[in-house]
Amino acid sequence: MRGDAYDLQDLIKFSVTAVEWLLQDVGTAEKHQQKHNIYLLQHQFIRIVADLIQGFVKAVKVTRRSESWFLGNPEAISQHRMLVASQHPFLKNESLGGEDILNWEKRSELRLLPGEDGFRDWRVAKALFREEIRQCLCDSEGLLSNSIELACEEQDVDRDEDDGYDRLVDAFLDAFCPFKV
Repeated sequence: MRGDAYDLQDLIKFSVTAVEWLLQDVGTAEKHQQKHNIYLLQHQFIRIVADLIQGFVKAVKVTRRSESWFLGNPEAISQHRMLVASQHPFLKNESLGGEDILNWEKRSELRLLPGEDGFRDWRVAKALFREEIRQCLCDSEGLLSNSIELACEEQDVDRDEDDGYDRLVDAFLDAFCPFKV
């Protein structure tokens, strides 16, 4: 589950960074007028992250109950490691930097697999996290629409100009959120 813990870390980092980054483009006068809305947005993100952490803890508890079987089964551990190694081979390239190696290490850590105890709980927690973040951003259209538009433009996010704000939020999440549904 170490890889799942890295996923949790990345999702928390995304939510903290997203709020700070999106609010930096809101003008000072608008920030003063929207102080209450900004506070509510920040509070919603904190609640969403707390729910995600609770979902992770629940998955860990469920997994721990069945862990004695897994730890006593070296063949299962070996199969897990072989699967991860085949999915994330190390790239032999001299130009790889520290960040590339760290990302490879994160991807190559063991994670819960479909059918294992705790997998469904963690998968549901991540899906709820993304949906709640999406809803929060959609509800904050007046406050964040310019910031989300700028973020998508800076990253050359592929989207149709005629799409509504909800689609813009989806494009933003697809480009920046570390968990894809």
